[in-house]
Amino acid sequence: LFAGIGYYTLQLLQHAGVAKVYACEWNPNSVAALRSNLASNGIASDRCVVLEGDNRRTAPVGVADRVLLGLLPDSECSWPTAVAALRAETGGVLHVHGNVASGEEDAWARRLEGEVAAAAAGTGREWAVRVEHVERVKWYAPRVRHVVADVRCVPARLASAWAAGVGAIVSPLPSSSKRRAEQPVPEEEELRSVAATVSEARRAAAMIPSAGAGNSGAS
Repeated sequence: LFAGIGYYTLQLLQHAGVAKVYACEWNPNSVAALRSNLASNGIASDRCVVLEGDNRRTAPVGVADRVLLGLLPDSECSWPTAVAALRAETGGVLHVHGNVASGEEDAWARRLEGEVAAAAAGTGREWAVRVEHVERVKWYAPRVRHVVADVRCVPARLASAWAAGVGAIVSPLPSSSKRRAEQPVPEEEELRSVAATVSEARRAAAMIPSAGAGNSGAS
């Protein structure tokens, strides 16, 4: 959603082999450089759609398997836009950049899950949402890290076992589920439940395509 001159867009198209990228950028100078870089690298015009302007107005809806939000210090203003860009029927993965105080990465990841789940609910999508990984990229400033979270979003109807197994947040969360979440689950019962759903969970997670041919992304 913040394509710039194409530092992620070109990598996706040249090396990850994605079928199509929607590149959103509102700086006209960066857009000109992006178009030039696409041409210089021999990228066919039908593989990259450049959308100039504020991505909250220009980003496509329901087309992407992955969405990159490579903006610092944070991309929070466009989290709902990123959610809307994912395919409603299959979900996908958000790659969310941000600056986070050292030691607060886990709290930030949990808040990110909640915000993404709320955004999904706002579009009528009942998704299970889980931050699968937080990459600590570098120090941005003293005690401030540049991090990237990989946020998997799976339609709840496809991934109830996966959601339970990994503790994903489901949107919207029914009141009955809230009551269950507040009640402690005996350790042995919880272990049996998780063990029983491992194979189904793997199948559900496998439904989200990895980066590669045939996939679409937004950056």
